[in-house]
Amino acid sequence: MSKFKIGDRVISSEKKGFNTNGVKGVVVDIRETKSISSTEIIERGVWVDFDYSVGGWDLEGLSKDDYGLIMDEDELELLIDKTRGFEVVSDTHRKSQGEIILPTRGTSKSAGYDFYSPIDIEIQPNQKVCIWSDVKAYMQEGEVLLLFVRSSIGIKRGLRLSNSTGVVDSDYFSNEDNDGNIGIALHNYTDKVVTIEKGERVCQGVFVPFLVADNGNTDIERNGGIGSTN
Repeated sequence: MSKFKIGDRVISSEKKGFNTNGVKGVVVDIRETKSISSTEIIERGVWVDFDYSVGGWDLEGLSKDDYGLIMDEDELELLIDKTRGFEVVSDTHRKSQGEIILPTRGTSKSAGYDFYSPIDIEIQPNQKVCIWSDVKAYMQEGEVLLLFVRSSIGIKRGLRLSNSTGVVDSDYFSNEDNDGNIGIALHNYTDKVVTIEKGERVCQGVFVPFLVADNGNTDIERNGGIGSTN
């Protein structure tokens, strides 16, 4: 059993056939297995064999099967700070110009984060439009962002989401097709023109956890944006 623990700071001291000499960082995972290469790169970290590491701790009794995932402290701090939230998409995938307002909660007890329209737009009677928010959402793997129309938009303005409820998965973030740009599909089911002004709140997003079943699961990874899993 390793005498290291998650949170310890370590530095790899010897290559021993692996190019990990001088790797410094914080231990973020520990496994006792031979199935992981000691130099396997996992995102922004590196697996190293604790049998070849030093950092001020007693190494006596460590197994050669005792591996740890080491991550740079600056990168680790960024990951710790980022649990769930919103970012502006890359300039390449922006659909609008000017400043983007990231979603906010109306009150300290609100469940939903209000999305702001980045453009002025008129929606004709019975017309469906998609407003690209130019915002992407990051979250934990077991979470999903659900989009609902705001009550003021639905009740007072006669608009609804074309897909009733929007589902934004965690792997939609930063996808290669559109960088995770969240589109808000609105349907005007009235007989009047509805005008949405830039900066107006048009829908709300709620982060919720979800459960995975015993069967019917998959290990297929997303490689695109909207409709890529159809």
